[in-house]
Amino acid sequence: MQKGIDYVESYASVTTACSIHIVVALAAGHNMTLAVTDVKNAFQNTMIPIGERAHVTMPPYYLQWFRRKYPNVKIMSLEAEADKYCLQSMNVIQGTKPAGHQWNNILTNVLQVHKYKQNHIDHAVFIYCSPNKTESQIVCVSTDDFVCAFTHQHLFDDLCTSLRKYFELTTKEGPKLSYLNLNIEQHPTYISIDQTAHIQEIVDAWFPDSTDLYTTDMPFHTDSEFEKGLLSETLPAEPDELIQLEKQYGGPYRTTLGQFQHVKEWTRPELSYAITCLGSYDVAPSEPAFQGLKRIARFLATHTDKPFFYPKNVLLDGTNTLRYQYNHATHDEITILNDLECFQDAGLARDLTDRRSISACFHFLYGVAVSWKIGKQPAVAAHSTDAELHA
Repeated sequence: MQKGIDYVESYASVTTACSIHIVVALAAGHNMTLAVTDVKNAFQNTMIPIGERAHVTMPPYYLQWFRRKYPNVKIMSLEAEADKYCLQSMNVIQGTKPAGHQWNNILTNVLQVHKYKQNHIDHAVFIYCSPNKTESQIVCVSTDDFVCAFTHQHLFDDLCTSLRKYFELTTKEGPKLSYLNLNIEQHPTYISIDQTAHIQEIVDAWFPDSTDLYTTDMPFHTDSEFEKGLLSETLPAEPDELIQLEKQYGGPYRTTLGQFQHVKEWTRPELSYAITCLGSYDVAPSEPAFQGLKRIARFLATHTDKPFFYPKNVLLDGTNTLRYQYNHATHDEITILNDLECFQDAGLARDLTDRRSISACFHFLYGVAVSWKIGKQPAVAAHSTDAELHA
């Protein structure tokens, strides 16, 4: 794809993991209710402008099927056997390049007509606020799946009624919701989100036999023996060896790494450092790199259910206490504000291969993480202060 050409034609906004976390945190803090909506056949509901419509020829035996299905419709005979019937495509054909972009344009126009304002940072988030500022609703869009946070039930009902004028859709409300591969639970005192079911599917693919499991506290740290062994293996696997490794570890390296990357972005920030290290080997993986993926899978297998809990009815001007308690006998704790807080840090020359530092950045709202990012810095830092400034 070329920037400014293909990207614009195929662009369709999808809400980010950070936006979902922030919306859930706001919903909990302001005692809002969450509900999920799904548009059926979204692309087929998208009308194509007359000048952009395509004409497609009919497949074999289509005419015979059409006459049996619609016997009262008269079809003119063709003058020559070489001629073929064709149809004008009035709706978007799923799989074509502009399909997602055209659907996104229609959905955006429909929401804006009903006085929903598009967020300037995340274009997949739409916000409605009543004139007197007492009622509000937030809509997060992921192609044809919506998660809505609303203060009053009639806002969600009115939105669904309006959308049904244009599209066929289904809704789901209640204490337990499923959005994409997220599990959302609404409790009187909190709202939680997790990917337990999705992680379990990944674990079952890695370990069909539970006897191959043993407890792993963390994937690995910088000072662990495993990471030193990973760095000692400098040569990538040969083509024949790579095929055997992919069979042994359940698939291509990039595919498996992408699965863990998705989980890390949404609900498991503790995987960030390990995935950052293993991401350096996606072009030319070695056997220790595959073993690193298995360590992550084993960690997820022994720590499957680790949801985020966002407390309800919490004031922004209050405080919250965070505790680091992997060792219950001795622990560290810190008190932070419930307002949006940012914490940054950097490890000087953390990567032993190229001596680049690794930065970490976490954002908290109501005392719970809503965004996180861990990655290597683009340049080598001269000293610890330089690494902190680049963080």
